[in-house]
Amino acid sequence: MSQWSAGRRACAALAVACLLASCDAANTEQSTDLVRQPRGSSSTNSNSPPQEIPELISPTYKVFAANRRGMSFPDRDFSVFAIFPPANFFRAQVVQLGEFPGELPRLIDNSQIELRYSAVADATGSINRTSVTKTNFWTHAKDLYQFLLPASGRINPDEGVHGMVARSQSMPGSSNAPQAFTLFDETKTFTAPWVPITPVDDAGKTNHFPRMKVDAVDKVTGTIVASTTIVVPIAEPMNCASCHATGLVGASRSGVIWSATADRANQGKENVMRLHDALHGVYKGFEAPLMCVECHYSPVADPDGRGPYGFYQERRQRFSISIHAAHGLGRDGATPSTTVPPNIPENGNSTCTVCHGGNLPYFRDSMASAGLLCQDCHGGMIAVAKSPMVGSTTTRTPFIDEPRCESCHTGDEVSHLGSTLVLRKAFEEIDVFATPRTATNRRFAEEPTRIYRTSVGHGGVGCISCHGSPHAIWPVQTGMPDDTIPSQLQGHGGAIIECVACHSGGIAPNLDGPHGLHNIADAGWITDHARFYLANTTSACQTCHGLNLTGGYLSRAASVRTFSLPNGRTVTYAKGAKVGCADCHGMPR
Repeated sequence: MSQWSAGRRACAALAVACLLASCDAANTEQSTDLVRQPRGSSSTNSNSPPQEIPELISPTYKVFAANRRGMSFPDRDFSVFAIFPPANFFRAQVVQLGEFPGELPRLIDNSQIELRYSAVADATGSINRTSVTKTNFWTHAKDLYQFLLPASGRINPDEGVHGMVARSQSMPGSSNAPQAFTLFDETKTFTAPWVPITPVDDAGKTNHFPRMKVDAVDKVTGTIVASTTIVVPIAEPMNCASCHATGLVGASRSGVIWSATADRANQGKENVMRLHDALHGVYKGFEAPLMCVECHYSPVADPDGRGPYGFYQERRQRFSISIHAAHGLGRDGATPSTTVPPNIPENGNSTCTVCHGGNLPYFRDSMASAGLLCQDCHGGMIAVAKSPMVGSTTTRTPFIDEPRCESCHTGDEVSHLGSTLVLRKAFEEIDVFATPRTATNRRFAEEPTRIYRTSVGHGGVGCISCHGSPHAIWPVQTGMPDDTIPSQLQGHGGAIIECVACHSGGIAPNLDGPHGLHNIADAGWITDHARFYLANTTSACQTCHGLNLTGGYLSRAASVRTFSLPNGRTVTYAKGAKVGCADCHGMPR
């Protein structure tokens, strides 16, 4: 950071004094302190009480963790065919705080620390340690996954899917034995992949948001140096029977002998296979159980990440494209029109929740709170199936070609796309294939070669470490349990924005924070910020505080803030209130 001369500092100090004086001169009721409310608020907000915040064992280390997808949805029964195995992915980074003021924190690698997870009860006492008695997955795993597994084809009870290279990951089991994270990558991220959790707790009750405790263990001493608790969301299984049970629209074609199986869910699955036979003639006389992704490749069932493999996968369309095209097109693959409706009509979130999560809050984050729909980010069914199957000259890569943060968060108050600071669609309205928009101002963009869940930013910290899981971006909707980690690390929910979450010793005033932020809630910044205003001729301040510096969307208080001014007054901002220059002193000239 550049050094300032004594004269320049004196000038900056004089500017602050003049600004404060002009505010006092205009204030005829100096005994009344300012309380700034967000628009539409009538009283000072308070932070919601943090939920289930585990005590930090050591102030030297902190664990930032999140699940990878925001929700997983395994099959309920694996005796007919399977789409997804029981699985969730945990990702975490460990930060070592500086030991003295001004020392920068650093990310810790797996030579020093081992991460372990174990089940922990939530506020209701619900705990999920084992999946063995809750699914018939292990009964059929060898038959289903033999195309992925080593020659032995063996998966032990409570052990997740693993490949020829990828190491297996297990539930803690009835003894709740801590399990080590098995993967570590170049971003200094620990990953526990394919943890075979189900939405049933150990008491047999449904719980879609079980908890896992993540411990950072010193490899030399064996002691736990830091811990946190993560939510491991797991949805209801996809229910093909909602359309494909005998007699319903997905099992009504003449000339087909539809299933009479008593179990409705399996009846729907059997009918899907019989419809598949009628349309494609591939599995006539099929022998259950079958795995859809054995022929139609999906990264969700590729532990090794090797891509399409074998005769069938290399010659057939990927599963996500095939399934979305089949349901987004009309009967017999016809292009939807006024006379040919799509098999699943576009009807907002309900179009997606037919398969993804049912009535559960799969999409429960800050964007859901803003009223956005699944289609605003991903496009409709045809967009997700982008390929020659639906008339596109190019093909979408499932789970890679995703909407990007920069597609809606296109810049700041000084430079952004569109007429509003934050756009409400990740693509241009006329684009039926929903190609993600690319921003010129990359202030809020992921890394160019990575998607959100694997991208890193400030100090190498992952985007999900500070902002949360996809579909559960902080702050989550009221009543959802995903805000526990921000509450632990910074004392309130929402994106991790407080410098003290990592910089325990304090840092000098600067503009080097995430996305170009200055120090947050820092007394040193309050007394020294005038020199940054003078040095940047207002532009750096305008990017967040608005072109007229009266406060903007990006300058909203993340929690209740109270500041003491040199003249003895205090200024209090409610959570969500916009911070502007005139709140504390006269407008700068």
